[in-house]
Amino acid sequence: MAAGAVVVAPRVADVFQANSSIPKEISLDKLAATSLVFDAGGGYLGQLKGEINRKPVQLKYVSDKAVKAVLAVEDSDFYEHNGVNARAITRALLRNVAAGGVQQGGSTITQQLVKLSVLDDASRDFLNRKVPEAVLALRLEEKMTKDEILEAYLNTVYFGGGAYGIQAAAETYFNKFSGDLDWPESALLASMINNPNRNDPTLNPERAIQQRSLALRRLADTKYITEEQKREYELVKLPDRRYEPVAPRDKLEDGYFLEEVKQALLNEAALGKTFDERRDALFTGGLRIYTTIDPKAQFAAEAAIRNNLPADDRDFTAALAAIEPGTGAIRAMVGGPGFDRLEFNIATSKGRQTGSSFKLFVLAAAMEQGFVPQDTLDGTGPCVFDNKGAPEPIYVAENFNGDPGGFGSIERLTLSSSNCGYLRLGQAVGITNVIATAKALGLQATLQDVLSLPLGVVDITPLDMAAAYNAFANDGKRAEPYYVSRVEDRAGNVLFEHKPQITRGVSTQAAREVTQVLEGNVQSGTGTRARLGDQPAAGKTGTTSDFTDAWFVGYTPYLTTAVWMGNASAPVEMRGVGGLSSVTGGTFPAQMWGAFNKDYHEGKPVKPFPLPDPPARAGRDLRTTEQLVRVNNCGDVPLTIDSDGDGRLDMCVPPTTTTLPVPTTVGPPTTTGPGTPTTAPPSTSR
Repeated sequence: MAAGAVVVAPRVADVFQANSSIPKEISLDKLAATSLVFDAGGGYLGQLKGEINRKPVQLKYVSDKAVKAVLAVEDSDFYEHNGVNARAITRALLRNVAAGGVQQGGSTITQQLVKLSVLDDASRDFLNRKVPEAVLALRLEEKMTKDEILEAYLNTVYFGGGAYGIQAAAETYFNKFSGDLDWPESALLASMINNPNRNDPTLNPERAIQQRSLALRRLADTKYITEEQKREYELVKLPDRRYEPVAPRDKLEDGYFLEEVKQALLNEAALGKTFDERRDALFTGGLRIYTTIDPKAQFAAEAAIRNNLPADDRDFTAALAAIEPGTGAIRAMVGGPGFDRLEFNIATSKGRQTGSSFKLFVLAAAMEQGFVPQDTLDGTGPCVFDNKGAPEPIYVAENFNGDPGGFGSIERLTLSSSNCGYLRLGQAVGITNVIATAKALGLQATLQDVLSLPLGVVDITPLDMAAAYNAFANDGKRAEPYYVSRVEDRAGNVLFEHKPQITRGVSTQAAREVTQVLEGNVQSGTGTRARLGDQPAAGKTGTTSDFTDAWFVGYTPYLTTAVWMGNASAPVEMRGVGGLSSVTGGTFPAQMWGAFNKDYHEGKPVKPFPLPDPPARAGRDLRTTEQLVRVNNCGDVPLTIDSDGDGRLDMCVPPTTTTLPVPTTVGPPTTTGPGTPTTAPPSTSR
């Protein structure tokens, strides 16, 4: 353009009329927003966000200083114009033409909101870009109040560092709530709006100082601050780092629970029909997610493991899952040493052999089949069993540390955790009945009909063990465990609300009989380190061969907890750990369980377990020739258990001369694969 040429700004109305591409209706799309996660009491736990970090906040909760700083820098006439400032547009147009390019925007806050939320600003042509902005800005001002527009703008605009909106920006650069922003902080954020990346104080501090100074100048010019204040605020140090908002340290230390919440909601149909819909809702929908986690329980769980896990260079760690009886709400979870050190959650995704803690399912199946805790059988070890049809036809096992054991009641053999006693009991009850009982209690693991199953040879997660044991704290009724109680959209509408899923696992009488036995185990059996003083507790220890895994799983009327200890990556013998020759479930795991539950139950009224009805009959001697029914393999065929006292289980004896096939059972307690011996080491299962 020739020097001295006069530029006449077109009449705004004429330009509007000439542009037919402008939509007739305007609607601000919902902005992508970070979803917030809360604990069972409504306290903040963390956030689930995608690439966009935005936390919508109402205008009344934003610092008045921040509001004034943004207005002073971006649109000082905001409350006077109708959405378009014709003088500003004309002034910007003249300067841009004179400069031969775009130098000044001239957009009001309303126009900027339209551009950010509605229009695709791909065009470099000034008029083609400004005309639609202006038209839609006028329409927007007819639909929304000034405060509504300003609130939407403050929640939309980008401040760099992945922070969209004033709240995310306040957290990212100052680690504070937007309502607490002071003048220097507000001026800095306002100065970043026109070029967030270039004016980022963590990337370009010298330019950020200059831009903040210009913002402070605007605040002084508009009489929001004095000249003296301006000079004082220019000396305030800039932030030199970005903050990643995290949950308070006394709530979620390891990060595993939030990951489980995320995975659960990605599979929740209420958030969308497809995975992509659910992902978008979760990471950009600004949801408010209320979980089951109890901050007091979570803190106690983390502290119990931290304070009782012995230091050792073999990377031993522990996992914990705690569930509320009657509801299935997961109140605490520790998945391992921390998500930054081990990304998979041992409590939910890394099953390990459970050792004698699996004996609960044999005990429960026995009570369901009409056995009583006073029934007696032989717990003498070593014990030898016919195992015809298996790779090794003779199966040999021992009690813990070679204990000879002896004859005793089911209750006494439980308290001593007799391997030979429970192998014989498993055969009397029927392994398929044990499997059916375990499945009814919710175990997800694949369980095979093998003679050694009672000794805990199957990999099971701590969460599954806690969920199964949990039924016994609720009179035999199982509650499906869950993480999320309720999900609301950004407007407070409930999208999802959990309804407890309760099923009958075992009968009330069987559950109470099992509890009575396991309560005795805590008082005078292998689980004494889990005692809770006056508060009744029931539980079972578990230790696998060579001490590679150690468990304590137990419950009170208030809570069920499973604790596992070992090396998360591989089976490593826990010998010479923390001053002990070997780690069993009755040592550190029981200590962790006890420490956690003592803290959790502090202040709660002592609540006894309900007692079972008196036994329907007196205890009987299972070594005699009294006929029992072996339902699983022999149908209604009489069976005697070691009637000749040779330490070997007798096979099915049909009532006629017809010969039935011998049942096939395979596998020793702790070995797999062909050619392995069928003798369990002395340390198997305690």
